Amino acid sequence: MTASHAIRGQRRASLCAPPSSVPGARNFQSLEIAATHISKHWKLSRRRDFRAGPRSGQAIIESCIVVILMSLMLFGLIEIGRLFMGREAMNYAASVGARARAVGFNDFMIFKTMRVASIPIAGKMLTPSVTLTDPNSGRWSGSKPGSLWDFAVTANPVSQQYDQIEQSRIPLYLGAQTWGELQPILNYEDWDKQAMITGDNGDEAVVASIREDVPLKFAFHRAFWGADYVQESGNASMDGHYLLYLDPSVSTAP
Repeated sequence: MTASHAIRGQRRASLCAPPSSVPGARNFQSLEIAATHISKHWKLSRRRDFRAGPRSGQAIIESCIVVILMSLMLFGLIEIGRLFMGREAMNYAASVGARARAVGFNDFMIFKTMRVASIPIAGKMLTPSVTLTDPNSGRWSGSKPGSLWDFAVTANPVSQQYDQIEQSRIPLYLGAQTWGELQPILNYEDWDKQAMITGDNGDEAVVASIREDVPLKFAFHRAFWGADYVQESGNASMDGHYLLYLDPSVSTAP
């Protein structure tokens, strides 16, 4: 046998040999096994993602629906609370008007007292048009949470509008002598929506009533109410003892 025949025989034997006997074949087998495992793992993960996708999306949609419904309930409760506050303010204004008539005030003074009593539900202040300043505005920046908490617990809440404007303007408004002096002193956006009635009921008693169309502030109120406002009213009656010391035939209206 020649040398060339021996080389050819070795080549044929190497080609016909099993893969494990070929040098470096084990590395190729391990790579093939790893690729197979990776392919199976990728397919399983794709199946899991495909199954979990709709479930997670459904959970997000359900959460959004719950949040929307809870928000509607929360803002609706706030609006209802504001309307109850408005009814109390109307009743207080009516009682103030009845008291003013019971002691003998004229219609002009009764009008002014009822308007002042209805300020909590009168809306935004139109006159005077000023910018309010908060004396505690600098306290909120640069302070530690502990000191801010102590300040919030011990602070006495004060309305800056009342403290800086209304406290000095209300006496001037009540002391005005003519109708033309009222609006430059004090005016609110919802005062024009009020209607006041005072008089005697013929049984030695005076009555007073006030009515106002209170606008709804809730953005989605039309989903629950057919109008943009709710009519609030207040009524009061009181014994009219001014006839004991005043002459009703004498008018003191401006």
